[in-house]
Amino acid sequence: IVALVVLGSLGSSPDQGWLTIPGAGLQLVFAQNSPTSPLLDRAKSELKAGKIAAAITTLEGLIDTFPPPEILQEAYLLQATALKHDNQPTDALTVLKQLLEEFPFTSSTNPARVLMAQLYIEIKDYEQALSQLYQALDYSTDLELRRSILQLIRQTELNNNNPLGAVKATLNEMGLANQTE
Repeated sequence: IVALVVLGSLGSSPDQGWLTIPGAGLQLVFAQNSPTSPLLDRAKSELKAGKIAAAITTLEGLIDTFPPPEILQEAYLLQATALKHDNQPTDALTVLKQLLEEFPFTSSTNPARVLMAQLYIEIKDYEQALSQLYQALDYSTDLELRRSILQLIRQTELNNNNPLGAVKATLNEMGLANQTE
C-alpha cells in the first residue's frame, strides 16, 4: 500500500512538490507555500536520497534550534516519517504525539493523524489506528484526502476483522464520488 501524507496547506495547485521516500511506500506532498529553512530542505533531500539516518540527525538538529511553529510542525512530520522508515514506530509515535500536543488544530493535524494510524497499523493496534483515522476524517475537507482516509479505514476495518465497518467505509467513499460529479 502506498500512502499519501499531505503536509502544509493543500490546494489543487500543480506547484505542489512530491517527496517519495524509497522503499517506504510513502509519498509526502508539500504545498507550494510550505515553510522553508536550509536544514528542512537538507532533511527533505536526505529523505529523498534514502539517507534516513542523516535526515533524522538533521531534523533533530533543526528541532533543537526552536524554529518557528510552521517549520517545527513540518520538521516533526518529517522526523516521524523518517523514524517510521527506519523501523522505529514507537519513536515516530512519540514525535507525532508531541506534534499533536503542541499544535492540536493546524494544517499538520490531519497528516499527523494519518501517519499515526499507519504506524498503529504496522504494530497491529487497529483500534488506535481507526481512532486516528476517524478523527482525521472528521476534520478533513479535501475530497482526495477524505477518499484516502476512507480507503485506509476500509483496509484497517478488514484487518480488524470488522467487515461491516469496511462496508460502511466503502459506502462513505462512494458518497464522495457523487460529490465530485
